[in-house]
Amino acid sequence: RTPPPAAMATTTSTEVLRRGLGPETAFLLTLTFAAGAVDAASLAGIDGVFAANQTGNVILAPLGLAGWEVGARIGAALAALACFVGGALIAGRLLPRSLAAAQWATAAIGVTLVHLALLCTAVVIWATAGLDARGVSLGVTALLAAGMGVQAATARRMAVPGLPTVVLTGALLGLSVESPNDISARRRWLHEVASVLTMALGALAGAVALHVSVGFALAVATGAVAVAVGIAVVTAYRRRPPRRAP
Repeated sequence: RTPPPAAMATTTSTEVLRRGLGPETAFLLTLTFAAGAVDAASLAGIDGVFAANQTGNVILAPLGLAGWEVGARIGAALAALACFVGGALIAGRLLPRSLAAAQWATAAIGVTLVHLALLCTAVVIWATAGLDARGVSLGVTALLAAGMGVQAATARRMAVPGLPTVVLTGALLGLSVESPNDISARRRWLHEVASVLTMALGALAGAVALHVSVGFALAVATGAVAVAVGIAVVTAYRRRPPRRAP
């Protein structure tokens, strides 16, 4: 017997929600949290520029070139832009063109470890050299931006709707023009809500950590990326092909 329309809608909605809470979603949301913490640290604690949200640097750099005092150093904005693109280029060469659901974790482990290494290097530099010297702070900003470029490229290749991890303009637009009552758009809508909330939480965590030190804020972001690596490793292990009997 054909089920009533209401039951069909409920079942479909539940399935959409279930699929939206898989390990790839947890992986990308954890990276989104890291992006919020990194931008809080870089904007308020290091060079006054964005390490993740490069849209801001695209505006800040021309303002500096035109002689306007915008609270950001033009050199840092340009360095962040260049290193973000460089990190994305490297990740784009290391990753396959498309990360299918069955094998995304295996491919993502390597590049996310690169991202983690860049963040760890930034923390070590802060701990050993501080950020008072201009070249040191610029180097830390460059490392953070390169890591965010790797992250953004990974998210783009995974192509999970509504989870870009570094820029929320598209998510906010989607929340404005899409209806959560449209089942076909519900997963994207849920992801967009989660992206906004998660990045805000990451930025809040980074901002609170800044009251202790810049290094503590960077450690928050580093910890989040380490968790993302763990999610990818566990997922890859669970999805490994079964061994054939001899």
